Amino acid sequence: MDTLAEDAAALIEHLELGRCHFAGNSMGGFVALRLAARRPELVRTVAAMGSSAEEEHKLAEFSPLVKHLGDHGPEQVTAILMHIMFGDLTLSAPSRAAIRDEWRGYMLTLPTSIGDAAYQVIHRQSIAKELTETTVPVLAIAGAQDHAYPPPLSSVRLAAAAPTGRHVTVAGAGHSVALEDLGAVAGHLRRHFAAAS
Repeated sequence: MDTLAEDAAALIEHLELGRCHFAGNSMGGFVALRLAARRPELVRTVAAMGSSAEEEHKLAEFSPLVKHLGDHGPEQVTAILMHIMFGDLTLSAPSRAAIRDEWRGYMLTLPTSIGDAAYQVIHRQSIAKELTETTVPVLAIAGAQDHAYPPPLSSVRLAAAAPTGRHVTVAGAGHSVALEDLGAVAGHLRRHFAAAS
């Protein structure tokens, strides 16, 4: 996470974006929080979706899955990955079959190197203490059906870590909240950005 945050900062600087709005889901949210804490001069606001400011709370549960991904890839554990990545409504509603099919198909293309990325995600350090010093407005967007980082971990507790933090929860969405209800997420982001202008 630290390397990704440094890379994101370097990209913002290279593109000369000035103070930008930075939004990320899951791993991208972990990066967003690190930018808010460590590089506040680069970001006007951050939004962390399906994320946490804390260390991994399901380390024992996720570790065997991560090892399997690194050893064998995703084929035998796709159902588990789908459960982690999406909420109950997305996993069951006929109207959301297309998103299920698309992302299940994508997961099956992932190489075993995805295990290393997943390992780094679950072994990240807490950013909560560092966030207490940030002046960057932080928005936590949680999916009410997030199986990986459920509210209040991904909402109340995340927002409470930053003095400028606030949180919203999107009903009927899970960990991939921006994929599952883009309209609701876009509305929350627009209001977040406008409040900082």
